[in-house]
Amino acid sequence: MLVRRLVAVFTLLAFALVPFTANASMLPTIKLPKQLVCDDWGSCVNKETQNGNNGEGTKTRPIGNTENPKGKNKGPSKCENTHGTEIPCSDKERGVWSAGDECYWQLRNPQKAPPPGKDPSKGAWYVCSPAPKDCSHIDKDDSIALNLCEQSPSIYAPRLEWRDTPPPGVDQLTPPQAAKRFIDTFQLEGVDFTSTIAQKDSGAVNLPVWLWVPAENQKPLNWGPYKRSKTLGGVAITADAKVTNVKYSMGDGGSVSCNGAGQPWIKGSGRTDSPSCGYRYSKMSPGDGSRPYEITARATWKVTWTGGGESGTVTTFTESTGNGYVGELHVLNSRD
Repeated sequence: MLVRRLVAVFTLLAFALVPFTANASMLPTIKLPKQLVCDDWGSCVNKETQNGNNGEGTKTRPIGNTENPKGKNKGPSKCENTHGTEIPCSDKERGVWSAGDECYWQLRNPQKAPPPGKDPSKGAWYVCSPAPKDCSHIDKDDSIALNLCEQSPSIYAPRLEWRDTPPPGVDQLTPPQAAKRFIDTFQLEGVDFTSTIAQKDSGAVNLPVWLWVPAENQKPLNWGPYKRSKTLGGVAITADAKVTNVKYSMGDGGSVSCNGAGQPWIKGSGRTDSPSCGYRYSKMSPGDGSRPYEITARATWKVTWTGGGESGTVTTFTESTGNGYVGELHVLNSRD
């Protein structure tokens, strides 16, 4: 049985230098399926059952507009300042208007280091700029008040704020944010491995076990290289993913970590240990060897990305399972 699941962990090497373009985009209406899982960013996937080579497994696929994988963030259609005067919902210099914050939001360019404990692949620095000074609410016959308003500086100054989610209508992304969104859509799968104990009565206590990923099983989505390019949030991202290590949890509490695919077993190897990825059991599998150990292969993927003048490395993982039968070693004695 092959079970695949994807966990993503990010390690990013750079911060963003992104030119800002204020554009309140209107997202298409999407009819979402029932089995929907969404994260805090609004990225959603539909869980569906998929049959693997050796049984049933699960797989996820992205839902919605992949050009804007946040899945939400629609800006306002009509905007007014605090005096009720209609103002542009987007401003070339200031960004996109937020009535709740009473300011225009835009992505800071350039970015600076995130606050302690914050992940630049998730959040970013944004600038909140006040609306242009408005004196239209003052009676034109009140020359003194009107003159004071027109000559006085703006009461509110722009402020800088770190946000874990973009303000409504701000769809520009930093390179780390764009890379995360893009790599999150990769449907990487668990490695399709085999071993010398995959069949009943094929293994025994204290005999060497060989584990490997056959060359014919090494596909772009379950082994790599898997290279894709896409433009998200105004940033052109190229990402290249490949497996660098496989850790096998052998089902008896032990494990072995293997770099690369491992060496295929060769007939006639006898009791020779695998030169690159092997193991030995000290006890039989359940039911005196009639039932298998469940071997779990946790593959480490290295995903390198470039975009927006920056680059980074992402580490993500996939898992798959297989059977391992270990019986009792029988020794035949002969008499002269």
